[in-house]
Amino acid sequence: MIIRKHAEVPVVIDFHAHMLDAEIVRLCAAKNAITGFGQKPPPAGGKFSKFYEPELQIEEMDARGIDRHVLFTGPVFMSTWWADAPTAAQLTRTMNERVAAWVQKYPARFVGTATLPMQDIVVAVAELRRAVTELGARAVMLPTHVDGAYLGDPIFRPLWEAIRDLDVPAFIHPEGLRDPWYHRFALWNSIGQQIEEAKAMASIIYEGLFDAIPGLKIVVAHGGGYFPYCVGRVDRNVEKAEAQVNLGDRKPSDYLHHFYYDTCVFDALALRTLFARVGADRILLGADYPVGEADPVGAVKEAVTLSEAELRMVAAGTAAKLLGIDARTVAA
Repeated sequence: MIIRKHAEVPVVIDFHAHMLDAEIVRLCAAKNAITGFGQKPPPAGGKFSKFYEPELQIEEMDARGIDRHVLFTGPVFMSTWWADAPTAAQLTRTMNERVAAWVQKYPARFVGTATLPMQDIVVAVAELRRAVTELGARAVMLPTHVDGAYLGDPIFRPLWEAIRDLDVPAFIHPEGLRDPWYHRFALWNSIGQQIEEAKAMASIIYEGLFDAIPGLKIVVAHGGGYFPYCVGRVDRNVEKAEAQVNLGDRKPSDYLHHFYYDTCVFDALALRTLFARVGADRILLGADYPVGEADPVGAVKEAVTLSEAELRMVAAGTAAKLLGIDARTVAA
């Protein structure tokens, strides 16, 4: 039975939840060990066991007052950056089928998503179409870059066109960072991912993606990384001629409202700032389960005072709209 921890919110959708497949995690860890980059496997037991078992997730969802998890693979532990295109295609195909199996078993509790073999954009588009049309995926997760080419790069335009045509939201979430500097003091997690998200947003804005392909629905993990909080300095830089390409007389901050953002920032002041900067209609609940916020609705209420309608929108309404599901029937 779902425990309603916040009575004024009848439906809660956590847009940022992860699952893992043990076999693929072991394979990726072995490849990372050979290359010297990437993350080690997660510790055994405890909260990490919830990556692997849908029943454990549902048990905790009930206790935390969460109706549905939007279920993404774990890109830190299951990234296929090291693989050639055919191997990545095979592995991501398996990942998508594992996610679909969770959804098929518990359709009222999980929303399926797709992970793509980004080494080959043609193959990635084909797998996206398969995941959406055959497996029922309602969102797609993208890394911030592929071999240094960030998501605004023109090489990704065919993929973005397919994402728009299939009408699914794209969730930008970094893979395991491979720069050795970030692996001291666990900086890959504390600042590295946030830097990556800022770089991805800058790439998308400066390459003119939103103008080239209108109608995209892009959600950025971890509250958009550092970009929404340093955008004043970014706007100041638009006086430079090379910064005006694809922007014209607009400022980078004009594009902040083209993105959506999850709430996983672990800082009430930062979350309050995000609400003030982009508005409640661009923010949706995301806890980074099972390693993130224990009470994501409570974290929002601590950070900012919202009307009941706004809180319901953040807790479920915006996610439901992006995913194409009816929030009123989620808890039924």
